[in-house]
Amino acid sequence: MLALVVAAPSAFAQDVAATEEVVVTGERAGPELWRVTHGEHTLWLLGVLDPLPRRMTWRSAKVDNVVAQSERVLPARATVKVDSGFFAMIGLYFDWHRTERLPGDASLRSVLAPALYARYETLRRRFHVSDSADHLRPLVAARRLYEAALSISGLAAEGDVETAVIRTAKQHHVAIDEQVIAIQDPKGLLAELRAIPVEGELPCFEATVTVLERDLPALRERATAWALGDVETLRRTPLAEQSAACWDALDLSPRLRRLVDDALARREAAVLNALEVNRVALALVPVDRLLQPGGVLDRLREHGYTVEGP
Repeated sequence: MLALVVAAPSAFAQDVAATEEVVVTGERAGPELWRVTHGEHTLWLLGVLDPLPRRMTWRSAKVDNVVAQSERVLPARATVKVDSGFFAMIGLYFDWHRTERLPGDASLRSVLAPALYARYETLRRRFHVSDSADHLRPLVAARRLYEAALSISGLAAEGDVETAVIRTAKQHHVAIDEQVIAIQDPKGLLAELRAIPVEGELPCFEATVTVLERDLPALRERATAWALGDVETLRRTPLAEQSAACWDALDLSPRLRRLVDDALARREAAVLNALEVNRVALALVPVDRLLQPGGVLDRLREHGYTVEGP
């Protein structure tokens, strides 16, 4: 059963928890798998999406069957490991919290243009974010606002799809190709993040505000489409503006940019390698990276592999 409740214009000031939530109930399998073949080797691709309906129970007998036949499973998310001892980790914890905040006594009101701050303040109140967020750096405040909006809208930033796939892989003793992002100099990275000019974070902040003002219905539509296996809607409703602006913000930290670019390159190489060396493998990939022009599916075709799927 699918229930979708949309607020009437006159109800804007009401508690959106009761008026904007999208609920997908029952077990949902999500999109069909893509099948990539190279000779006798098969790579199955499962497109994952963030956010998804919060109360959705994900289950796919087809994916379970593929996992049981696979020699290797490649998760979409990486694990971050920090090269630091116990007491150093305590220091890093406090360093990170200092990095999250604007320097000195600055506030968002003092660093944002008045019109942008007014838009942010409207959303902050609407989604019940504490006014303590006013002292966070724009990137951190944007993320906190975004997560609060998702929660009130019945969405979750991290679904249970990958967790379920990994659990099934472990039950069948299938190798899990864990991707690790190792941070060798965490204090140096945090110092570099603190040195980022605040104005460099503003395009991502404004793009996030715009998404929450204008595109929450599209986020809910995409989440529902994923749950129902409606790939055509996912193709038709890309949300690239916020993603591009926030990815661009990584350029302000060369170390972070290198870490992310290296992780993406290693994951793509691992996907290709899984197809070459395993008889059957399964990779989880963000669905937008699969579907976008020049994305993973297009690059697999360019390598001469046969791609079949929704």
